[in-house]
Amino acid sequence: MFEMPKTKYNYILKNVIFNIPKKEKEIFKLLVQGYNAVEIGDKVGMAERTVYRRKQSIRKKIINFI
Repeated sequence: MFEMPKTKYNYILKNVIFNIPKKEKEIFKLLVQGYNAVEIGDKVGMAERTVYRRKQSIRKKIINFI
């Protein structure tokens, strides 16, 4: 079984993503898969601008955790 190397960044992402709200987790997963804000908005049922705000919130949480 393949296991990801245990780096500082993996630790940070794991802990930040574990502690964010459900909708932000869903958005983060779609971002990682390569979807843009419009596509994510369509999939999760929110406006494009709301997706941008949620993305900003995720970024701030990652930066604050570092």
